[in-house]
Amino acid sequence: MILESESQIRQRVLKQRNKLSREEVSRLSEKISARFLLESGFQEKPIQNLNVGMYSALPTEFNLRLLYEKLSAWNWKFYFPRITDLNERKMDFIEVPHLLETVDSPLFWNLGAYGIQEPHRRHLAVDPNILDLIFVPGVAFGEQGERIGMGAGFYDRFLPSASHALRVVLAFDFQVFPQLEQKLLDQQVHWIFTENRKCITPQAVDFVKRWVE
Repeated sequence: MILESESQIRQRVLKQRNKLSREEVSRLSEKISARFLLESGFQEKPIQNLNVGMYSALPTEFNLRLLYEKLSAWNWKFYFPRITDLNERKMDFIEVPHLLETVDSPLFWNLGAYGIQEPHRRHLAVDPNILDLIFVPGVAFGEQGERIGMGAGFYDRFLPSASHALRVVLAFDFQVFPQLEQKLLDQQVHWIFTENRKCITPQAVDFVKRWVE
């Protein structure tokens, strides 16, 4: 039974997340990264040349940088979101070539509306349909793929346009709930990994089978 509202869950999880020290975020992120690589099956049988949507993490979010080097070795290409219309809550994704070399470059990155690094406007957006996998951020998640974000709705508007992409979440264990209430336009995710467990939906299995075959 769901007793808390979306806003109450968001506030509670963010409060708990904000208590994490930088050392704790790094330690947990390393553990989650290892679990993802091992239990996804990618480490045993790497899938080459995937187009992957990433995001620039906030200080208390899972740190995606720990995965860059490993995934780059499999020739995965990385794409990062950029807000295109703040009022309409729209965003697109831009390829970031040579990510490890440009990750802190002021020539490529710009500070966005929410204080998050995003690619400069001079870089061209890509067709969302080329994305094979998207690492999706969020505040709270349900075991069946439900998602609560920060409340602005950027990903809920974008994800339907990337219908070919597997949606993967790497998050801390306290962010995952047995069940979350969802609104009509809320977009769910396919695969969740934390430091202690994983939650997989049938869609995730179908995606991986397609790549392997």
